[in-house]
Amino acid sequence: MPAFDVRDLLQAAGETDRQAAASPVRGQGAAPRREAMSPVVLADCVRVGEFLFVLALGVAVRGLTPTCLVTSPFRTVAAAGSLAILAVLVFQAAGAYRIDAVRRFPGTALRLTLAWTAACLAAGAYLVLAEAADPCTRAWLVALYGIGLGLLLTGRFVLSRIIGAQM
Repeated sequence: MPAFDVRDLLQAAGETDRQAAASPVRGQGAAPRREAMSPVVLADCVRVGEFLFVLALGVAVRGLTPTCLVTSPFRTVAAAGSLAILAVLVFQAAGAYRIDAVRRFPGTALRLTLAWTAACLAAGAYLVLAEAADPCTRAWLVALYGIGLGLLLTGRFVLSRIIGAQM
């Protein structure tokens, strides 16, 4: 077996460095290429965005009905936050945050519709079982379901077009 000397290794490394310095840099002079977003980062951004969207929409829908302003703001934020957490968990269980679900809208639309329906039905069942379902709360949940479903599907459609154009 031949013995390797440290000087031989350093000399070989120096030759490799000289070859790398002499070779032209690929894409030099061209516009810098944007790095693609990681699928994990994209899914997390969508997850956080949908959580904040459902939370803000829940508070906004409660404010749209003047007869419902009797309830405390804390109760409204707590109900909207609980629904937002539940919705994100159900969306995750339905596979709505996978990269192929973000890219392709038709299959995701059905998944998202079923998951949003399940989350709102679960919230409605909780309100009935907790005996907190006054007419105002029921109207709030129905309005939140309709407006939320429309805006969630619209947002996912736009997102799928943006992601499809970049890939």
